[in-house]
Amino acid sequence: MRTSDGEELLVTHAGLTLASWRALGEPSSATLAAESLNERPELIWRTGEHARDEQAGPLWAESGAALHEPWMAYPGIVPFGQIHGHSTLVHFAEQRWRCTGRIRQRAEVDWRSRLDLAEPQPF
Repeated sequence: MRTSDGEELLVTHAGLTLASWRALGEPSSATLAAESLNERPELIWRTGEHARDEQAGPLWAESGAALHEPWMAYPGIVPFGQIHGHSTLVHFAEQRWRCTGRIRQRAEVDWRSRLDLAEPQPF
């Protein structure tokens, strides 16, 4: 997907983990990542040992542990942003976070409205 200001975003169900991006050969754009995923369906369906495992593919990765944390530790320049769903950073019913403090520092939640108001971040 390309935004009106020209930024490329990769749209997946659960997000492309750092490990999956590396397994694709570290594509430099969202378009190249999407094309590479289309050619590597085994990466799409990969579950890892569980959804919190960074080896989980873009259908199964959990947002905090498998997706955001590894990307936040990445020392390079993240090549593109992502839009994904699948899991949330919080457990709304219990009003508790499901991610580490580094991610919480960049997120805001409206507990009453049950909205994750996190600023879009390139992962």
